Amino acid sequence: MKLKEIVAKISQKIGLIFIGKFLEFNFYNKKRNTYLNERTIEYEFVLKNLCLHNCLDILDIGTGSNSFSSVLEHCGYNVTATDIKEGGGYWANFNNRHIYVIKDDITNSKIKSTFDAVLCISVLEHIPNFYDAVKGMVERLKDNGILIITFPYSHYQYCENIYKLKEADVISKSFRYIGQSFSRNEIDMFCKYFKLDVIDTQFAKGWSGAYWRTGERYDFPIKIENPIDANIGCFLFRKTKNK
Repeated sequence: MKLKEIVAKISQKIGLIFIGKFLEFNFYNKKRNTYLNERTIEYEFVLKNLCLHNCLDILDIGTGSNSFSSVLEHCGYNVTATDIKEGGGYWANFNNRHIYVIKDDITNSKIKSTFDAVLCISVLEHIPNFYDAVKGMVERLKDNGILIITFPYSHYQYCENIYKLKEADVISKSFRYIGQSFSRNEIDMFCKYFKLDVIDTQFAKGWSGAYWRTGERYDFPIKIENPIDANIGCFLFRKTKNK
Protein backbone atom coordinates (compact mmCIF):
# COMPACT_ATOMS: atom_id res chain seq x y z
CA MET A 1 0.00 0.00 0.00
CA LYS A 2 1.37 3.44 -0.97
CA LEU A 3 2.14 6.02 1.69
CA LYS A 4 -0.55 8.34 0.30
CA GLU A 5 -3.19 5.61 0.69
CA ILE A 6 -2.05 4.86 4.25
CA VAL A 7 -2.27 8.54 5.22
CA ALA A 8 -5.70 8.78 3.60
CA LYS A 9 -7.02 5.77 5.54
CA ILE A 10 -5.65 7.05 8.84
CA SER A 11 -7.12 10.50 8.18
CA GLN A 12 -10.45 8.92 7.31
CA LYS A 13 -10.57 6.94 10.57
CA ILE A 14 -9.67 9.98 12.66
CA GLY A 15 -12.20 12.09 10.76
CA LEU A 16 -14.96 9.55 11.30
CA ILE A 17 -14.38 9.65 15.05
CA PHE A 18 -14.85 13.42 15.17
CA ILE A 19 -17.78 13.39 12.74
CA GLY A 20 -19.44 10.65 14.77
CA LYS A 21 -19.21 12.74 17.93
CA PHE A 22 -20.49 15.79 16.08
CA LEU A 23 -23.48 13.89 14.67
CA GLU A 24 -24.25 12.41 18.09
CA PHE A 25 -24.24 15.88 19.66
CA ASN A 26 -26.50 17.24 16.92
CA PHE A 27 -28.94 14.36 17.28
CA TYR A 28 -29.46 14.89 21.00
CA ASN A 29 -29.49 18.70 20.85
CA LYS A 30 -31.34 19.54 17.63
CA LYS A 31 -34.63 21.39 17.65
CA ARG A 32 -37.73 19.54 16.51
CA ASN A 33 -38.94 20.70 13.10
CA THR A 34 -42.50 21.96 12.90
CA TYR A 35 -42.74 22.34 9.11
CA LEU A 36 -41.27 21.06 5.84
CA ASN A 37 -39.49 23.33 3.41
CA GLU A 38 -39.58 23.52 -0.37
CA ARG A 39 -36.84 20.90 -0.84
CA THR A 40 -39.42 18.13 -0.60
CA ILE A 41 -40.92 19.28 -3.89
CA GLU A 42 -37.68 20.42 -5.54
CA TYR A 43 -35.77 17.18 -4.87
CA GLU A 44 -38.67 15.08 -6.12
CA PHE A 45 -38.62 17.10 -9.35
CA VAL A 46 -34.86 16.63 -9.74
CA LEU A 47 -34.80 12.87 -9.08
CA LYS A 48 -37.73 12.22 -11.40
CA ASN A 49 -36.14 14.06 -14.30
CA LEU A 50 -32.57 12.80 -13.88
CA CYS A 51 -33.91 9.28 -14.14
CA LEU A 52 -36.36 10.05 -16.95
CA HIS A 53 -33.69 11.67 -19.14
CA ASN A 54 -30.97 9.07 -18.57
CA CYS A 55 -28.46 11.45 -17.02
CA LEU A 56 -25.24 10.21 -15.48
CA ASP A 57 -22.74 13.09 -15.21
CA ILE A 58 -24.07 15.86 -12.97
CA LEU A 59 -22.84 19.36 -12.09
CA ASP A 60 -24.38 20.76 -8.91
CA ILE A 61 -24.18 24.54 -8.49
CA GLY A 62 -24.21 25.99 -4.98
CA THR A 63 -23.94 22.73 -3.05
CA GLY A 64 -23.25 24.46 0.25
CA SER A 65 -23.32 22.16 3.27
CA ASN A 66 -26.26 19.98 2.24
CA SER A 67 -26.16 16.27 1.47
CA PHE A 68 -28.18 16.11 -1.75
CA SER A 69 -25.11 15.78 -4.02
CA SER A 70 -23.96 12.89 -1.85
CA VAL A 71 -27.39 11.27 -2.13
CA LEU A 72 -27.11 11.52 -5.91
CA GLU A 73 -23.70 9.86 -5.79
CA HIS A 74 -25.22 7.10 -3.67
CA CYS A 75 -27.78 6.61 -6.46
CA GLY A 76 -24.91 6.10 -8.92
CA TYR A 77 -24.58 9.53 -10.52
CA ASN A 78 -21.15 11.03 -11.17
CA VAL A 79 -21.47 14.32 -9.29
CA THR A 80 -19.27 17.40 -9.42
CA ALA A 81 -20.31 19.64 -6.50
CA THR A 82 -19.38 23.32 -6.58
CA ASP A 83 -19.78 26.52 -4.58
CA ILE A 84 -17.97 29.84 -4.41
CA LYS A 85 -16.56 29.28 -0.87
CA GLU A 86 -14.81 32.63 -0.85
CA GLY A 87 -15.03 36.25 0.19
CA GLY A 88 -14.94 35.74 3.96
CA GLY A 89 -18.68 36.42 4.16
CA TYR A 90 -21.79 34.29 4.43
CA TRP A 91 -21.03 32.04 1.47
CA ALA A 92 -17.65 31.04 2.92
CA ASN A 93 -19.10 29.95 6.24
CA PHE A 94 -19.85 26.32 5.52
CA ASN A 95 -18.22 22.92 5.56
CA ASN A 96 -19.69 19.96 3.74
CA ARG A 97 -19.14 16.65 5.55
CA HIS A 98 -20.91 14.66 2.81
CA ILE A 99 -19.02 15.40 -0.41
CA TYR A 100 -15.99 17.30 -1.67
CA VAL A 101 -17.06 20.74 -2.92
CA ILE A 102 -14.95 22.43 -5.60
CA LYS A 103 -14.45 26.17 -5.28
CA ASP A 104 -15.95 27.68 -8.43
CA ASP A 105 -18.00 30.72 -9.40
CA ILE A 106 -20.51 29.79 -12.09
CA THR A 107 -20.60 33.39 -13.36
CA ASN A 108 -16.93 32.95 -14.29
CA SER A 109 -16.44 29.21 -14.11
CA LYS A 110 -13.11 27.46 -14.57
CA ILE A 111 -14.70 24.05 -15.07
CA LYS A 112 -14.01 22.75 -18.58
CA SER A 113 -16.02 19.52 -18.53
CA THR A 114 -19.55 19.23 -19.88
CA PHE A 115 -22.39 17.35 -18.21
CA ASP A 116 -25.62 15.51 -18.92
CA ALA A 117 -27.36 17.70 -16.35
CA VAL A 118 -26.64 20.88 -14.43
CA LEU A 119 -28.55 21.48 -11.19
CA CYS A 120 -29.13 24.79 -9.45
CA ILE A 121 -31.51 24.19 -6.56
CA SER A 122 -32.68 27.34 -4.78
CA VAL A 123 -29.40 29.12 -5.52
CA LEU A 124 -29.98 31.35 -8.56
CA GLU A 125 -32.09 33.78 -6.54
CA HIS A 126 -29.03 34.58 -4.40
CA ILE A 127 -26.81 35.49 -7.38
CA PRO A 128 -27.09 39.18 -8.36
CA ASN A 129 -25.66 38.54 -11.82
CA PHE A 130 -28.10 35.74 -12.58
CA TYR A 131 -27.83 36.19 -16.36
CA ASP A 132 -24.12 35.25 -16.38
CA ALA A 133 -24.85 32.42 -13.94
CA VAL A 134 -27.36 30.81 -16.31
CA LYS A 135 -24.98 31.42 -19.22
CA GLY A 136 -22.26 29.56 -17.31
CA MET A 137 -24.61 26.66 -16.59
CA VAL A 138 -25.67 26.31 -20.22
CA GLU A 139 -22.05 26.38 -21.41
CA ARG A 140 -21.38 23.34 -19.23
CA LEU A 141 -24.18 21.27 -20.72
CA LYS A 142 -23.65 18.63 -23.34
CA ASP A 143 -25.73 19.04 -26.49
CA ASN A 144 -29.30 18.05 -25.54
CA GLY A 145 -28.28 18.14 -21.87
CA ILE A 146 -30.78 19.30 -19.26
CA LEU A 147 -30.69 22.21 -16.87
CA ILE A 148 -32.80 22.06 -13.69
CA ILE A 149 -33.27 25.32 -11.81
CA THR A 150 -35.60 26.04 -8.89
CA PHE A 151 -36.25 29.41 -7.30
CA PRO A 152 -38.88 31.75 -5.84
CA TYR A 153 -41.37 32.45 -8.61
CA SER A 154 -43.85 35.26 -9.19
CA HIS A 155 -45.47 34.83 -12.58
CA TYR A 156 -46.08 38.42 -13.60
CA GLN A 157 -43.51 40.40 -11.62
CA TYR A 158 -39.78 40.02 -10.99
CA CYS A 159 -38.69 41.08 -7.50
CA GLU A 160 -35.08 42.10 -6.87
CA ASN A 161 -35.13 41.10 -3.19
CA ILE A 162 -38.16 39.52 -1.53
CA TYR A 163 -36.45 39.71 1.86
CA LYS A 164 -36.74 43.50 1.79
CA LEU A 165 -40.45 43.55 1.04
CA LYS A 166 -42.60 45.17 3.71
CA GLU A 167 -44.68 42.01 4.01
CA ALA A 168 -41.68 39.64 4.29
CA ASP A 169 -41.36 37.61 7.49
CA VAL A 170 -39.18 38.94 10.31
CA ILE A 171 -36.46 36.28 10.00
CA SER A 172 -35.82 36.86 6.30
CA LYS A 173 -35.37 40.60 6.86
CA SER A 174 -32.11 39.80 8.68
CA PHE A 175 -30.65 37.65 5.87
CA ARG A 176 -27.25 38.82 4.62
CA TYR A 177 -27.91 37.89 1.01
CA ILE A 178 -30.51 38.74 -1.60
CA GLY A 179 -33.47 36.59 -2.59
CA GLN A 180 -34.82 37.34 -6.02
CA SER A 181 -38.17 36.13 -7.31
CA PHE A 182 -38.18 35.37 -11.03
CA SER A 183 -41.10 35.84 -13.39
CA ARG A 184 -42.14 34.38 -16.72
CA ASN A 185 -40.22 37.18 -18.45
CA GLU A 186 -36.90 35.85 -17.11
CA ILE A 187 -37.80 32.31 -18.18
CA ASP A 188 -38.54 33.50 -21.72
CA MET A 189 -35.26 35.43 -21.75
CA PHE A 190 -33.29 32.31 -20.78
CA CYS A 191 -34.91 30.37 -23.60
CA LYS A 192 -34.31 33.10 -26.18
CA TYR A 193 -30.68 33.93 -25.42
CA PHE A 194 -29.36 30.52 -24.38
CA LYS A 195 -31.18 28.28 -26.89
CA LEU A 196 -33.23 26.45 -24.30
CA ASP A 197 -36.64 24.79 -24.30
CA VAL A 198 -38.77 24.38 -21.18
CA ILE A 199 -39.76 20.71 -21.15
CA ASP A 200 -41.11 20.28 -17.62
CA THR A 201 -42.27 22.46 -14.75
CA GLN A 202 -43.57 22.10 -11.23
CA PHE A 203 -45.07 25.00 -9.33
CA ALA A 204 -45.62 25.14 -5.61
CA LYS A 205 -46.67 27.37 -2.77
CA GLY A 206 -45.05 27.41 0.66
CA TRP A 207 -46.26 30.78 1.92
CA SER A 208 -49.71 32.32 1.75
CA GLY A 209 -48.48 35.62 0.25
CA ALA A 210 -47.87 36.43 -3.40
CA TYR A 211 -44.09 36.16 -2.90
CA TRP A 212 -41.94 33.59 -1.16
CA ARG A 213 -41.48 34.41 2.57
CA THR A 214 -44.54 36.66 2.63
CA GLY A 215 -47.76 35.95 4.48
CA GLU A 216 -48.00 32.82 6.63
CA ARG A 217 -45.74 29.81 6.18
CA TYR A 218 -47.46 26.56 5.22
CA ASP A 219 -46.44 23.62 7.40
CA PHE A 220 -46.37 21.48 4.25
CA PRO A 221 -45.68 23.06 0.83
CA ILE A 222 -48.34 22.29 -1.76
CA LYS A 223 -48.06 21.69 -5.49
CA ILE A 224 -49.89 24.23 -7.64
CA GLU A 225 -51.21 23.69 -11.16
CA ASN A 226 -51.66 27.36 -12.02
CA PRO A 227 -48.29 29.21 -12.06
CA ILE A 228 -50.08 32.48 -11.27
CA ASP A 229 -50.81 31.17 -7.76
CA ALA A 230 -47.30 29.84 -7.09
CA ASN A 231 -44.36 31.34 -5.21
CA ILE A 232 -41.89 28.54 -6.01
CA GLY A 233 -41.04 27.31 -9.51
CA CYS A 234 -39.12 24.24 -10.69
CA PHE A 235 -37.99 24.38 -14.32
CA LEU A 236 -36.42 21.78 -16.56
CA PHE A 237 -34.70 23.23 -19.63
CA ARG A 238 -33.16 21.30 -22.47
CA LYS A 239 -30.22 22.66 -24.44
CA THR A 240 -31.06 22.45 -28.13
CA LYS A 241 -28.08 22.13 -30.44
CA ASN A 242 -29.56 23.61 -33.60
CA LYS A 243 -32.23 25.93 -32.25
